Amino acid sequence: MPRPLCFLLITLLLTTPALAASPGDEATMNRCAQNLQSIGKAIKAYQAEHHQLPAQLSDLYPKYVLDKATFHCPADATEGSTARDFLHKDPGMPMSYAYEFSADESHGLPCPLGPFPKADVGDAWGTCRQVGFRQADFFGDQVPVVRCYHHKDEYSEESKVLNLTLAGRVYRSRSQWEDHPDSVQHVYQTATDQLLADPQNFPKRWHLGRLEEYGFG
Repeated sequence: MPRPLCFLLITLLLTTPALAASPGDEATMNRCAQNLQSIGKAIKAYQAEHHQLPAQLSDLYPKYVLDKATFHCPADATEGSTARDFLHKDPGMPMSYAYEFSADESHGLPCPLGPFPKADVGDAWGTCRQVGFRQADFFGDQVPVVRCYHHKDEYSEESKVLNLTLAGRVYRSRSQWEDHPDSVQHVYQTATDQLLADPQNFPKRWHLGRLEEYGFG
């Protein structure tokens, strides 16, 4: 090989950056899960001190989360965005993760499985936090407090959305975490237990039509 061409190839190899890891590969998703678990510990510490959840994830910095990089998914190529326009955006700082229990007013649910309490803000659903806690009555610890969409292609059916629960557990789902097998199992187990224990008040706790609709498909 001619010397100039050889030197050119060596130069290209030394100066070309390594290809970025695929957003959906296991190593990248595992690093993201570690971020979420750190955020989960910070939320618990905040809750223990303030007796409520933070209004925004950015409220955790810098006392409970020391490094801003914890809020940045390794698959996020931007300064910090949620990867979907419809997800909650933190007003305090760029953030890869969507906080589902914020103090912002909720836009509501398309198919609530039961009646919801009086709104804590506004005149409709109340805060996202209130809606999330009520959802836990139906879905238990399957309700995500923080979600990451950076590993899933928008139109893919793969279970690559990462969900952090209030208990600190991270699990993967499609976009609709309500369709996860563990979510479905918890709903029907809870409904069955409550129906057997108190059939008279069951219709006051659950919307029977919505429960039937939830099972379609």
